[in-house]
Amino acid sequence: MDTILSYFHDSSLVSCTAEILSCRSGEKGWYMILNQTIFYPQGGGQPCDQGTIDVEGQVIPIHTVRWDGEEVRHYTNQDCSSLIGKQAKLAIDQERRSLNTRFHTAGHVLSQAVETIAPHWTACKGHHYPENAYVEFSCQDGNANAVDLDAVNAEIEKLITQNDPISAHIVSREEFKKLCPAASDPASSNQPIRIVCFGESPYQPCGGTHVKSLGELAGLTASKQKLKGAVMRISYRLAFS
Repeated sequence: MDTILSYFHDSSLVSCTAEILSCRSGEKGWYMILNQTIFYPQGGGQPCDQGTIDVEGQVIPIHTVRWDGEEVRHYTNQDCSSLIGKQAKLAIDQERRSLNTRFHTAGHVLSQAVETIAPHWTACKGHHYPENAYVEFSCQDGNANAVDLDAVNAEIEKLITQNDPISAHIVSREEFKKLCPAASDPASSNQPIRIVCFGESPYQPCGGTHVKSLGELAGLTASKQKLKGAVMRISYRLAFS
């Protein structure tokens, strides 16, 4: 792939410079490919970043960022073909990034809490949108009974109080198989493979942005659950949401 994912190494980055490699039009409109980016492309249950790209005083809004194969496409509302090869200043919406980062990490904490008190439930899907955040779990042993949300919230509080740092690493395919033996093989061999963990939790494949430590998630609460067959959905919220 042509774009360095700068946010992989530091989720707190909110600005940087980059070269515009190309500008094309697709089904969703005009988009740019950059040689590096701080913009998070929608995926993994996390919304994309929004912001601006400034080229010599021409400020271009970026309203959507998406993966397409191995490309990170920065969608805008105009043809920027004349800017190919130029240096640009990237800036993301800091408030949006901070909110999405907290909700994404909160989903990991909820998953760890549920799997600790009810190991037969395994997280299988996350939707970390502030207006409707939840994690879905699949039952592994046929005992698809509701979990005790009070116990889940007690475990969440324990994890947040411990305030463990988030550890993230880019690894080779061989390292990934060793550290995440139960995880499915990444879909594309040409995209970087990143794994994260906190405290004693196992490593998990994840390309999202994360807070630096769990203490930043004070106020996280599992709010309700819904059972449908062998699938359980637990919704969550943060105190300010």
